[in-house]
Amino acid sequence: MNNISGKWIFGSDSTFFILYINDDLTFNIVDSNVGNPFNWNYSGYLYFEDINIFFTSDDSDIYFKGIIKNLVEILFESNKFAESPYLFRLNNKNDESPKIAFITAIYGLYESECQKFIKQTIPTDFICFTNMKESDKFKSNGWIIDNNEYHYRFKSRIDNDSYTNSLTNNKHTFNIAKYYKQNFYSIPVLLKYDYIVWIDGSIEINNPNTSKYVIDKLSTNIIITGEHNRIGNNKLYQEMLESNFFRYTSTYWFNQYQPYQDIFKQYAEYINSGYNDINYWENKKDSATYGLWITCFIGFNINNNKTIKFLDEWYLQTLNYTTQDQLGFPYTCFKLGINPYSFPDNYVYGDNNEQNTLYIKHNHFRKSFEK
Repeated sequence: MNNISGKWIFGSDSTFFILYINDDLTFNIVDSNVGNPFNWNYSGYLYFEDINIFFTSDDSDIYFKGIIKNLVEILFESNKFAESPYLFRLNNKNDESPKIAFITAIYGLYESECQKFIKQTIPTDFICFTNMKESDKFKSNGWIIDNNEYHYRFKSRIDNDSYTNSLTNNKHTFNIAKYYKQNFYSIPVLLKYDYIVWIDGSIEINNPNTSKYVIDKLSTNIIITGEHNRIGNNKLYQEMLESNFFRYTSTYWFNQYQPYQDIFKQYAEYINSGYNDINYWENKKDSATYGLWITCFIGFNINNNKTIKFLDEWYLQTLNYTTQDQLGFPYTCFKLGINPYSFPDNYVYGDNNEQNTLYIKHNHFRKSFEK
């Protein structure tokens, strides 16, 4: 059973739970029942005796034990999760349900509708996390609308409430949306997917092969995104200067209060910590724009352990510094030694900031004035 590690699903047709078994035989179980959530979030250790498998808590209290029938089935003998046994099933390649989801977050009347999308050539879900409802004259345009407040129910494990943009300190809806953008792996309903693509609310997927392209590139990479159009050295410095406007400098915008977002401090601390804004990216790819990326379209291979480390570190930059996540993205790549797969390439061409082979980026349509 040395290959039991991975993502497992168990439950019934009406609800299911996700079990992550790590290589070191630690595990984590979370609830994925949106309609009637139980808020189960267990973690602990596994051990084996012949064909028996035991799931225990940190203090050795047995959650449940089961009999291993084969590599894809474990039959519970006893458990604390339900009155009757469940049967595990592996979320494998033969499962015809979508393995990829495009997600976005629309909070605080920032958009009046989800952008339309063209049906993909492979099964794909489009999920919008929002506090808006159809009764608010909000148009879903085919997206799955999820009104659950996961940012409170499944709080980020790295948010200790002490940061500038901890959700206890910055309740601005723009900041809330960052949880869904950078900490989405904490959301139970997304754990059944192998690939997650974040797109801003202004992005329209107009190519039926966008999902196929993303999965193809993520088969050998953990992140895919587009290069920003800035050229030359000091790309991050250029982005910092361009970010010096009210969205970050004002303590009251979009009719809401927020802490001052000190982009200058963020950049200075990156440089002081060793970030190379001169030539670090020059030899990583033969491209004049490699080293600063758009963050309106980012695909992740969520099954790679490095992805979780990246998301934690990237979200930490937002929590600790500013909601300008484009500043934290290259620093996180630099710190972790990650080189994102970046378009344009031999398939994707166009302007990543407006329109390319994969998508169209529209202007935001706000229902209220920014203040």
